[in-house]
Amino acid sequence: MMSNAHDAPTVRIAPQKNDKIFIVVGSAPSCDIQIKYPSISPQHIKVTLIKKGLFHVTDLDSAMGTFYKGKKISQSAVSIHESIQLGHKAMPMLQIAPYLSTKKKSAQKKSGTLLLSNKTITVGRALECDITINDPNVSARHIEVRTTGDVFIIRNCKPENKTYLNGQRIGSGWTPVTHKDNLHFGVLPISQRIYIEWHKRLDAEQDFFEELNFFIDPNVNGTFYIGRDPSTNISIKSNRVSWKHAKVVVVDGETTLYDLSSSNGCFVNGKRIRKSRVTANDQVSIGGVQINLFNIQQDINDQIRLDAKNITRTLSSGKILLHGISLSIYPGEMVALMGPSGAGKTTLLEILTGQKSPSSGNIVINGQDLHKNWGLFRDRIGYVPQEDIMHRDLSVYEVLYYAAKLKLPSDLPKKELETIVEDLLTKMGLAHIRNNIIGGEKVRGISGGQRKKVNIALELLTEPDLLFLDEPTSGLDSSSTLDVMKVLKELSDDGTTIIMTIHQPRIEAYNLLSHLILLTKGGRLAYFGPANATSYFEYVSQQRKDPQVNPSDFILDLLESVAIQKTPEDWQDAYRNSNLHQLYIQQRLHQEIAETDFIPPIKRSLSSQLLTLFFRYTKRKRNDLGSLLIQLIQAPIIAVSLAILFHNEALKLIDLELKPAMEAFPMLLKNYQLNNGIHATLFLSAAASFWFGCSNVARELVSERPIFLRERRTGMRLFSYLTSVYLYQFLLASLQTFFMATIIWFSIGLSSNLFLGWGLLLITALTGISLGLLVSAFSKTEVMAISLIPLLLFPQLLFGGYVKLYGALGASGWKQYIADLMPIRWSFETLVVSEYHTLQSQNEHILSLRQIIGFSSTNIGTPLLILGIFLVGTFVLCMLRLYRYQSK
Repeated sequence: MMSNAHDAPTVRIAPQKNDKIFIVVGSAPSCDIQIKYPSISPQHIKVTLIKKGLFHVTDLDSAMGTFYKGKKISQSAVSIHESIQLGHKAMPMLQIAPYLSTKKKSAQKKSGTLLLSNKTITVGRALECDITINDPNVSARHIEVRTTGDVFIIRNCKPENKTYLNGQRIGSGWTPVTHKDNLHFGVLPISQRIYIEWHKRLDAEQDFFEELNFFIDPNVNGTFYIGRDPSTNISIKSNRVSWKHAKVVVVDGETTLYDLSSSNGCFVNGKRIRKSRVTANDQVSIGGVQINLFNIQQDINDQIRLDAKNITRTLSSGKILLHGISLSIYPGEMVALMGPSGAGKTTLLEILTGQKSPSSGNIVINGQDLHKNWGLFRDRIGYVPQEDIMHRDLSVYEVLYYAAKLKLPSDLPKKELETIVEDLLTKMGLAHIRNNIIGGEKVRGISGGQRKKVNIALELLTEPDLLFLDEPTSGLDSSSTLDVMKVLKELSDDGTTIIMTIHQPRIEAYNLLSHLILLTKGGRLAYFGPANATSYFEYVSQQRKDPQVNPSDFILDLLESVAIQKTPEDWQDAYRNSNLHQLYIQQRLHQEIAETDFIPPIKRSLSSQLLTLFFRYTKRKRNDLGSLLIQLIQAPIIAVSLAILFHNEALKLIDLELKPAMEAFPMLLKNYQLNNGIHATLFLSAAASFWFGCSNVARELVSERPIFLRERRTGMRLFSYLTSVYLYQFLLASLQTFFMATIIWFSIGLSSNLFLGWGLLLITALTGISLGLLVSAFSKTEVMAISLIPLLLFPQLLFGGYVKLYGALGASGWKQYIADLMPIRWSFETLVVSEYHTLQSQNEHILSLRQIIGFSSTNIGTPLLILGIFLVGTFVLCMLRLYRYQSK
């Protein structure tokens, strides 16, 4: 990866002591590796070679600390394939390893001649090559590769093969190449992962790399296991692979592959299998990772190419937002999408990510139409929105851990999930703030740049091949902007294709880009090619760039300049007539890539997602103890208030004696019985329980709608999401209604069974939860949701059968039908029917419920059934509403 001049490491070889090689890394010029970075101490760490591929890292009392696997360390053994974090800066061990190589001397020149290794490998499209890259830019036998220790030496297998080094075509002689060089086969860029594969194949002793110590011999009987578990015969370190994914059984020359109920499946020749015979000619995919069972290597060319073919987007009004845009973006390219306001940048990004469909034209990924097969690419495409969408009340580690639980195979052990998250924290330079709250406007948390890194890390959990970002540097200062861009550059170097919209970046950030898409007003393509586009625009515009001017400012100013007198059509035509258009669009699109059989993402376990979402939701509520305590004390306060007003009221009815006046005037008995406090108590208890449910959830769905939509895009199940909220609220409502029922039943002296009453109040609260969630799902803002709750509750109080008795409402006909639409009316009926059933068995003078309130039920079955219909019906409607949001 290219570095900026101000922080480029200055390296010198360390001395040897007792045959052990070590180097010191820090910001001081005296260090073996000097890195000028604010959080790196003058002498930060010492790195010692333990054995091939393994190092001992010692922190030298640095000010900002050293982190490994997300935790601060004083010393630790670290593998070459892992990363450490120095203060705030992430550093892969691969960048340190070359300076500790015992073969360093073999790379030196002797008498003007490079000392080449004896081993040579071939790279090409043909299957018989040592490394196969299936791409039309690659010849059958493209190059030969040797090594001199830290430097590769390559030459074309045939003079006509097109191999470019730093933009210059190489001849047929041996040419030195390092991992920092820009190497292309035709227009196909060679990523860091291919360089690593060269290292593995060329180093006879596997210096610094793990040995491939296992492969399946079809002539040897046995059972062999495949998975992420390091103890399996074939261990594949990919987040798409389950812990115990598959097994291979060899019996008398016949090889059979079995899927072990993995999350992402096993596929043979593009078809998902449970059991299948396999041969050396079959294409086998383990959870989307292509491998050759009989050579046990991952296909190093399993990345994806993105082609946009004549994309046009027209509104119903006839306005054209995009005019025939064509592009071809290769793996590992870091592409910025720029242009003036109104140029269609956001529209193009939404079409490239599959969020919107073009009016004409299509987006093709490795030969397959994106919009027709979007489900196939869900786990291969990451999208980072401009807004940092995540739960602000969780810590950095918690945000990533719960996201990993949702996205990755459900059978991965907790320790493995923790390792994945901790490695990602270190890679992103976030280990030192792992326990910090994300925070936001109301609660102080991490910085904007750190939050942006977390936003990006959320998408990296599934190891996407295509990563889209909408204004990733928006709102960041220059230092944070550069940090984020360097993280993206490292991802690009590892083979991830980066496509981002960005607004006039600083020159340090701009220099990290590999390619530039430039749209001009009206959605016309003014340029696609190398990011270093200054010479092209100087030629087209006949204007010279001031050396002090940022290239991005120069280019964008030209597009909007009135003095140059070029229309958007002129810029488009100039590019279409250029050699760059021929090279980067016509030639790329002309090289059709064979259609790839992508593995469809498998839906994650419903129960696993439900539990993860429930525990995350519970953790968030526990973090807000103040609100939780207020919710818990609401019920006792209401219950105590009712107890004060109506203490022992139920006992008065039990002890009721029929007086002569009551016999003479039955209305006196009715009024006496009606004025007893049990009716008000039971009605207000039902109303309070319903209110608990509604008010507890009114803001829940609307407040996290952006998070819901983001997680739905990556495979979160709708039922798991909604049920997780419901399950927590069920437990909260259980406590609230239990406190209220216990206080009321003992203080009022109610005769019915306490646990039956608690159950009826709980069902009422659950109905309120369902209705509250429905309100939240339909509301556009939190304020709207909260404002709707009183409007929902007030009619229930008026038509609930007590403020005006249900019998009186029935006398006017149609008003009773309104009352029957109120859940509180049915809850009130279940409570008083239950209470009267006991009262009338204890005192024969008590009038019937029909005479007092107007309810005709003699048992709770019918009103309870109707309450259940309300509960389930509103829950289903809520799910349908959320599904519509997802569809939009």
